Amino acid sequence: MNRLLLIAALLYAMPALAGKLEGEPFVWYTLEHDSNLFRVEGGDEADGEAERSDTLHRYGGGVALQYSFGLQRVYLGGEARRVQYERYDALDHDGHELRAGMDWQLGHAASGELRASQEKRIESFSDRDDTDLNIQTDRRASASGTLAITPSWAVQTRVETSRLRSALDRSKNYDRDETGYSLGGLYTGSPVGTAGVRVHYLDGRFPERERADGVTDRYDEYDLQFTLGWQPSGLSHIDFEAGAARRNNRGGEDYTGVTGRLQYIRRWSGKTSLQAELFRRVVSVEEVDANFVEQTGLALRADWQALSKLGVYGRVEWRADDYGGSPALDVNNSARTDDLQRIELGALYKPMFWLNLSPGMIFERRDSNRINRSFDDLIFSFDLEARYD
Repeated sequence: MNRLLLIAALLYAMPALAGKLEGEPFVWYTLEHDSNLFRVEGGDEADGEAERSDTLHRYGGGVALQYSFGLQRVYLGGEARRVQYERYDALDHDGHELRAGMDWQLGHAASGELRASQEKRIESFSDRDDTDLNIQTDRRASASGTLAITPSWAVQTRVETSRLRSALDRSKNYDRDETGYSLGGLYTGSPVGTAGVRVHYLDGRFPERERADGVTDRYDEYDLQFTLGWQPSGLSHIDFEAGAARRNNRGGEDYTGVTGRLQYIRRWSGKTSLQAELFRRVVSVEEVDANFVEQTGLALRADWQALSKLGVYGRVEWRADDYGGSPALDVNNSARTDDLQRIELGALYKPMFWLNLSPGMIFERRDSNRINRSFDDLIFSFDLEARYD
């Protein structure tokens, strides 16, 4: 009898749950030439220009699924990857990325997101002194929600967690766990903008690192941010965040400072747009002799839809990185500081609705006061992607 009642209930609910299922399989290939694969200093004559470079072949394929019913949307995606090196073939490896999530909404009063992902990738050589293959597994999950308490005010909350693990023993010092909590209020009563305030708490630890003089194995951070979104016209938009951050490093140097971000987006037409961003932020860093880095910089980006099937873009970034948290390991009583310049140029050509062709170039220069941390790198790439909708 109970089974019959359950079956009847499911049959009754089926029309309400009926939705739309969409799927999009895809495959891609990228040919890439990296002029400085291991990010070594240019003054090292022993390596030579040719020995520092390599050509990479990247292959991948996967599927993206989406199921929509009512105001709700559920998605699931997966991608397998293979990377092969022509010179340094000991670095050949497989990777993957898995994604799942849900966008939910209850009328006009409440909405939110659920997210989960896992990525398996090679560790960057930017801050390493070896050339060994290290595969990292990065797992992330988050849940966020917005509740409208009046027609003009809403409460926002978010919980997020991340877990980074390395396969190579000498890189396990960089393994990191972080959990963050946010709570804020947002005013939406103006037709031209929003304003709000947000508090954020972050708890982090390095599970494989032993606490020593100046080196922390755990930290927590408190942030207070004021936000402003303003749309003075239909062609421009401004996002502004300003506040302060306090990071307590258990066993290392603490940090207190001002953080913020100013972003301006301007559209001149349906084909051209410009984006400018000023920022100052504090982030965790995968560096055994530093616990955090304060980043201050400027980024500019321009997009141009030259033809109906061709778009091009360019991006420039200047950034100063000030490392902190481990004064016992500072060189000559001076903490590590880096100056970074990065230029990106790219295009997207769609000769057919299912085919994307994307040439690109990235130039990166880092000047550091730390030995073996300065480098120049130039990457040329050509990407081909086919999708079936």
